[in-house]
Amino acid sequence: MSPGTLRQGGGTGLRITNASVPVVFGSRLHLLYVFSGERRQADVASNLDSLAAEYGYSDVFITEIDILKDPVLHDMLVKGNKANLMTRIYAGEFHAAFLTPACSSWSRVRFAPHGPKPVRNLANPRGFPWLLGAQLKECTDANELVDLVIELAYAMHSVKGQYLIEHPEDLGCTKEGHMPASIWQLKAVRDLAAETQAHTAAIFQCSPPGCVDAPGDIRKPTRFLGTASALAAVPFASWPQFNDKRVYLGPLPSSCGHSHARRLTATSRGQLRSASSAAYPPPVCRWIADVFLRSSRLHPLRGWVALGIMRHLKIRRIWIQAMTWSTLPGRPNIMGQFIIATNLKAVTEQDAGSKGGSSARATSPAPTVPITPRAAQKCRCPSPRS
Repeated sequence: MSPGTLRQGGGTGLRITNASVPVVFGSRLHLLYVFSGERRQADVASNLDSLAAEYGYSDVFITEIDILKDPVLHDMLVKGNKANLMTRIYAGEFHAAFLTPACSSWSRVRFAPHGPKPVRNLANPRGFPWLLGAQLKECTDANELVDLVIELAYAMHSVKGQYLIEHPEDLGCTKEGHMPASIWQLKAVRDLAAETQAHTAAIFQCSPPGCVDAPGDIRKPTRFLGTASALAAVPFASWPQFNDKRVYLGPLPSSCGHSHARRLTATSRGQLRSASSAAYPPPVCRWIADVFLRSSRLHPLRGWVALGIMRHLKIRRIWIQAMTWSTLPGRPNIMGQFIIATNLKAVTEQDAGSKGGSSARATSPAPTVPITPRAAQKCRCPSPRS
């Protein structure tokens, strides 16, 4: 399978948690990068490759998903593309995911003079109720992509992989008293952080932690949230704080310590100048790659995951076989579920026999796949959060 491509396959459900496969870390790291933008020099992918040897990786692979790479297969507003990507996650294909939803509709610059009209604020984080036409579509699409990022994060966590979400820092009210919206205000994001025991931290993109290069040309305060354990060591590792007037108090200081002539503003034509700063500076790309590589090294094989590598490979083969059967013309989806249910039972019994039943914790119970008329029609397992 080539990098940056989505496998064509079946399944319409976005969460198949009772058939998930635990990710196994080793000398290979496969990173999923959703909304990656166009490839360029010194980006996250190239830094992963250059740093891999320092952390003992013999094989580092990155799958990049972005509509700029493929406007058809990488359009995450298409339900089939979402389902295919989620199926690959639950099959245990990725060790970690970097999720960077577009921020244009959330930008504070929309409240600046001459900027494009805002479509949301603190009181209406999902969008103003009076939106129509192009503004309504922009806001709705952006909401759907943020919701998808949350689902992808839950999926990665459920297969014991790591995730990292990036978005601009919530800097509170503007100088004019406007109250911009931020994804960090959303209850769904806070619930994700609590349920997955995620870390969060903020940085200035002009000088990410550990950077020894000259500062970048723009400060751009940015927040990260995820289960990548190296994030906990970042200096400004806490949620944004405000006073009673919602003036930003931290954790980032009021100044990055550098002088920047370039600022995020709007043009006289009502366009966002922030679009030109959407790509990360090379030092930030290197820092992001370092976070993933260090986090993976901090989580060596342990427990039943360490003892069950062969079982993982068997389950993954069964899963792929079932998905292939279910998506061939004329093959009923219920047969794919039958393959999973019967084969996983055999694998579990074989593991129990080989271990002599000495350790109940070393073997995870086989996922059960309910075979119902609805499941037979849609091949979709129930969501625990529905």
